[in-house]
Amino acid sequence: MKPLVCLNWNRLASRNEFSIVGRKSFCLPGFTLVELLVTIAAGAFLMAGAASLITSQIRSNIVSELAQRVRDDANRLNFLLQTEAGEAISITRSGSIPNNCGESGTTAFQFGS
Repeated sequence: MKPLVCLNWNRLASRNEFSIVGRKSFCLPGFTLVELLVTIAAGAFLMAGAASLITSQIRSNIVSELAQRVRDDANRLNFLLQTEAGEAISITRSGSIPNNCGESGTTAFQFGS
């Protein structure tokens, strides 16, 4: 059974704080202190669980974002290496390097002279 919070309007009216005509008392249903404390404890427990869930979700998002960045960087490096290797192959196949580079008399630079 819920306790009732009762106000005696006759006593209040005699102090000239309120003037209520025709009412002797007014009662409102209320909660006990134990009910309020249990509700506060349950709310605190739920808030702690929600906070733990949110922080773990944030951590997993950070880890997955870092993993995605590493994959993107690896893909960029792979593309760069493939491009450079393709250019190197095309240079050696095109024959743009002269065949007589190593022969004597065709050297453009002489060191120590």
